[in-house]
Amino acid sequence: MCDYVWGVPIFPGDIIVGDAEGTVAIPAALAKEVAENGIKQDHIEGWVNRKLAKGASLPGLYPPSDKVRAEYEKWIEEGESDEI
Repeated sequence: MCDYVWGVPIFPGDIIVGDAEGTVAIPAALAKEVAENGIKQDHIEGWVNRKLAKGASLPGLYPPSDKVRAEYEKWIEEGESDEI
């Protein structure tokens, strides 16, 4: 069984997520990967927000440049201290 909405196939077991901005269908086979990557993205965005709150400038910080990603990874390796 397959229903089509706007040309996108939806199959039993697929994950449907929506909010006021729209809806997305996540194929069941990709759900774990999408969830894991979402958690990682949320984590780095939380770190970025903490940097911004301390007065950092947004350009280069988000989206994270290679330099910023290295700083973020170092922060993780050092135990994710409250000091940023």
